[in-house]
Amino acid sequence: MSIEVKTAQHYGEGSFEARANQVLHEEGLDHDGLSWSDLARLDHFHTGGLEATKRLGDLLRPGADRKVLDVGSGLGGPARFMSATFGCHVTGIDLTGDFVRIATTMSGYAGLSDKTTFVVGNALQMPFEDASFDLAYSQHVAMNIADRAGLYREIRRVVKPGSSFAVHDVLLGNSEPLEYPLPWSTTEETSHLVSEAEMHALIAAAGFELLNAVDMTDVARQFFLAQTESPPDPSGPRNLTAFLGPAFLTNLKNLARQTLGGRLRMVMAIYRAT
Repeated sequence: MSIEVKTAQHYGEGSFEARANQVLHEEGLDHDGLSWSDLARLDHFHTGGLEATKRLGDLLRPGADRKVLDVGSGLGGPARFMSATFGCHVTGIDLTGDFVRIATTMSGYAGLSDKTTFVVGNALQMPFEDASFDLAYSQHVAMNIADRAGLYREIRRVVKPGSSFAVHDVLLGNSEPLEYPLPWSTTEETSHLVSEAEMHALIAAAGFELLNAVDMTDVARQFFLAQTESPPDPSGPRNLTAFLGPAFLTNLKNLARQTLGGRLRMVMAIYRAT
């Protein structure tokens, strides 16, 4: 079984779509006429949720006529936020077909089908022409990809010279070994973390210039502490965990514990294609 298949299966390929559609129905979110914000509690699959996506948007500031690429678009929440907020068109690519189909469905409910497009594909071999996009971003995706150099080269291939590329990634912190499962991997076989210095070096080698980097670790710690101190009301509206299933809570707790303990860091950075 290939690493790509194992990664897709980790995210529920083959079962996720049915579960997500059921949750949307139970939450009364399976109809047209919704706002992107009605779906935001369910569709931001990264540390910090919607608030982290807003910070990323502040870094990118795409114009209304810009073509934007979301690498590892997941459930489409960031793409819907970007398109609705800035008026740009976002194309998302993701390895997991169930994610792509649910992202497409939710964009339809939110009236954003004409501003967001989602395709199934491998980020190492994207089905796009050279210099197709004005901007690109990726959140919590590279840790599943062993060939990071190839990932960043492929992103550089499909963006225009001078384009902005923003990342929000999980990185290695101290030298202590990681404990699994984590949200992106059950074992270290499909987990490929690097340090911040290594990430910057790999992205620079692909043809990008670092403009700014922000350590988001303290923000992530506050996010996790807030969830611990004020857990969601079981009788209230459900969040992403409803989509991902109860086992995801163990993965999330491991992520929170190791971020709080210094084993993991979160960094947001923006680069320019040279």
